[in-house]
Amino acid sequence: MRHASRLAAAALLLGLPACGTLVASPEARLPVEERHPVTVDQQTMALRVPLDPEASGLSRAALADIDAFVNAYRTRGHGPITVTAPSGGNDRLGAQTAADVRTALFASGIPYEEMRGATMRGGNGREVVLSFTSYVASGPACGRFGGEVGRRLSNGVSNNFGCAAQSNLAAMIADPRDLQRPAAPDGSGDAGLVSAVADTSED
Repeated sequence: MRHASRLAAAALLLGLPACGTLVASPEARLPVEERHPVTVDQQTMALRVPLDPEASGLSRAALADIDAFVNAYRTRGHGPITVTAPSGGNDRLGAQTAADVRTALFASGIPYEEMRGATMRGGNGREVVLSFTSYVASGPACGRFGGEVGRRLSNGVSNNFGCAAQSNLAAMIADPRDLQRPAAPDGSGDAGLVSAVADTSED
């Protein structure tokens, strides 16, 4: 009787699936970067500086806006800053305002070689437009819970596995373009690292 019970228990154990076996679907076998991709899109950041025939130079408000625009450009800008002046009835005032804008950009630390001039026909013709290219990252949509009960019973991988990490990456990355093409080293970081290592070695 005891021998028969042992045989029955062994048969039951053989029939049970191994709890440590991970059953992965074809999608779950993909790297997390492919299952929950972060998308990077290009966009244009713009600032409009109105023309004022009564003013002598740019207003304090315009100068403050340009300074904030430059800070945004330094953080996530790519390529030159384009200064677009109106072409038409306000050619002279537009050209003078565009020149004042370039002077303000230079005063904020932007070299003239990083500026590009352009003219625009149409529109209201009463503003100079500053613009630069930037990139924005969008994280994946998490929270897919369909079929989770079955996956848990089979010890499978959740649809949401890794999704939150990818979403956080999209929200935290300083320059989304680095996800498309890593930034070229400027040498300053490498020099600082070498100096720090040298100091440690001397100690």
